[in-house]
Amino acid sequence: MHKYNKKPLFSSPHHEFYSVKDVRWNAELGGQKMESTLVEYFADEFNKKLGNGVDVRKSPKAIAKLKKQVKRTKEILSANTTASILAESLYDDIDFRSSITREKFEELCGDLWEQALVPHKELLKHSGLGVDDIYAVELIGGAIRVPKLQDFLGRKDLGKHLDADEAIVLGSSLHAANLSDGIKLNRKLGMIDGSSYGFVLELNGND
Repeated sequence: MHKYNKKPLFSSPHHEFYSVKDVRWNAELGGQKMESTLVEYFADEFNKKLGNGVDVRKSPKAIAKLKKQVKRTKEILSANTTASILAESLYDDIDFRSSITREKFEELCGDLWEQALVPHKELLKHSGLGVDDIYAVELIGGAIRVPKLQDFLGRKDLGKHLDADEAIVLGSSLHAANLSDGIKLNRKLGMIDGSSYGFVLELNGND
């Protein structure tokens, strides 16, 4: 899961190259969506504590501070069952301190877990495969560290061999290097790309 979207990819590996068979994604789902849910939760809490009918959401500066701290809180919850949050001078020189449990976080994001499975189900259906036909699953993207997401994938043997944060950009760079005549690699990795959409070619004439 990339930070901004959920994109499962089905590929078939061969010696020194691999073939992309299918790709499915949800552009609206990802780590940022979880963080937005936490921002709303803590904004409500801060407004309630502050009173006076103030809505911290109307302050772009305050929301920017809250988003920064919420990202850290989400990451901590991937390793711990509780996490605290501190945003100094969040609004009108008032500090905001709070905490949240992983259980509460999973409850707040409850509608996201099922959505995360939709691209996977579509990929399997379109490929005509079952879960047992998949040999290995490799996790990439920062948001995939969230334990609840891993639980929903329903596999105990989830691969974590690649750097979750850097795999996408490094893979893109390697692919670009493979296609470039100006970069020489000692060993090239071939990729046969695939399309998630069907297409038809029509030829007119005899040529």
